[in-house]
Amino acid sequence: MAGIPRQRVLTFIILMPLLLCGFLLRAQQFRDEENSHPCLAIPKSVKIDGNLAEWYGETAIELSSTGNLVGSSWAGATDLSARVWLAWDERFLYIACDLLDDQFQPQADDSRLWEGDSLWFKCLPPSSEQGTLRKGCRELILIFASTREGPAVKKLLNYGRGYFKAECQGIKFKVLPKESGMGAVYECALPWGELLYQPSYPPKVLNINLTVQDSDPGKELKSMEWVPSRGINMYNPLWKMVSLLPREEAPSPPPTSFLSSQANFSAVVHLVSLNVSVTDKNNRYISDLGPEDFTVLEDGKPQKIYSFSRQDKPITIALVIDSSGSMRADMEAVQESAINFVNAAVRLEDQVMVVEFDERINFLVDYTNNLQDIIDAINKVRADRGTALYDAVYSTIERLRFLPERKAVVLLSDGVDTKYFGGGPASTHTYLDVLEMAQRNDITIYTIGLRRSELLAEMVLRRWAKETGGRTYLLYDIKGLKNVYARIGEDLRSQYVICYSSTNKNWNGQWREVTVLTKRADLKAVTKKGYYAPLK
Repeated sequence: MAGIPRQRVLTFIILMPLLLCGFLLRAQQFRDEENSHPCLAIPKSVKIDGNLAEWYGETAIELSSTGNLVGSSWAGATDLSARVWLAWDERFLYIACDLLDDQFQPQADDSRLWEGDSLWFKCLPPSSEQGTLRKGCRELILIFASTREGPAVKKLLNYGRGYFKAECQGIKFKVLPKESGMGAVYECALPWGELLYQPSYPPKVLNINLTVQDSDPGKELKSMEWVPSRGINMYNPLWKMVSLLPREEAPSPPPTSFLSSQANFSAVVHLVSLNVSVTDKNNRYISDLGPEDFTVLEDGKPQKIYSFSRQDKPITIALVIDSSGSMRADMEAVQESAINFVNAAVRLEDQVMVVEFDERINFLVDYTNNLQDIIDAINKVRADRGTALYDAVYSTIERLRFLPERKAVVLLSDGVDTKYFGGGPASTHTYLDVLEMAQRNDITIYTIGLRRSELLAEMVLRRWAKETGGRTYLLYDIKGLKNVYARIGEDLRSQYVICYSSTNKNWNGQWREVTVLTKRADLKAVTKKGYYAPLK
């Protein structure tokens, strides 16, 4: 200490006890805050119960004045009834799903869990919190299933080059088949270290999604989803504890060993979700409207708007490109315009699939946000043979239908399916099959047609777009294609989300017509023309 002035040494000796005292007082204050703050002292939970056969679209309950939502999407799994619990503390995120299924099938192989009944947990960072997941990871999916080899869990990671499997470290997981054999209870305790690259305070937020997949013998895969759109905050949860229950009574909790006691608050809300774009007389998008500026009608009867937002949610876009012989002369311009669209409109949290079709259907790239992979796929498109237009769009919708994000098909074609024009092999489906498939799965279709003389081809493209809430663009000159793709990208980013609870409680599976009007005569609202009510 010979080189240190005596005055500094004395100052250090005097201040050190004061600093230590302040540190101890702050530590005690933090412990007192922890003990008085239930978010830190015990796991907080959100419980979602109910029969999805009673629900349509985005079933949600508003949890606070800030508009936090817990929502659920119905995707045709009418024989499922499930409850999902989420809870967390400082060490673990806890997940439990109590599933009732009239044909529970624990038959998947360990290597292909998605072929059987399973629970999917998807986690991704919000756009404002990049790096919430493990460093560089854009998305994580955990798949839990009961297989012939016993309970199994797989982890898929997306680092922008597609998904790859990874080993799960420290995950506690089990499946408890119900005594009746109809369903099971899934339980999982997931260490935060599996999700967070570096836990920190202030906390980071995770956006999550839960999907129950149903695989009945001889039937299509079906699913139902829960999307807590606000995300969860591991230190200071913003949610109130709620429960969505069946109409009559609340079932007892599952025999889970991981979770704390649940809240008893309950509510049932049946919501129809509409994506609405609004333009003025000059075809410019209007983005400053509020719920008071809209009128929603179902079968001609006014409906009360339950929630309203301008949320720019992630979207999965299917680029479907006609590569039949009739498109050969325009293919180079088509590829250039499609690549420009991807570069301009697709964000990190979005996903794109690329599909080409002639009389065959080729999925060139499946669900990725890797721009280079998307561009490479577009450049592989080659024009040849006939046109199985209807089968191509139908098959694309089949692949999109179970994804939790917003979904849109962007179709480029001359609209001619050789099924109707005697040109050789073509579709086994009709254009009405495609329309119903899109309507039942809430998928928007945008159509770009290179104008031909066939009126039927033009009618098909117009009807698909109009009925699903998309738009049709018919081109005389391929040079206008770049601007059309840009316009579609703008439409996808300029939509309002309007939810309402239908006054018609007769869930009979019938078609219901929906109309959205603006209270300003100079504006035009575009959305889907209706929906099929679920069967009770």
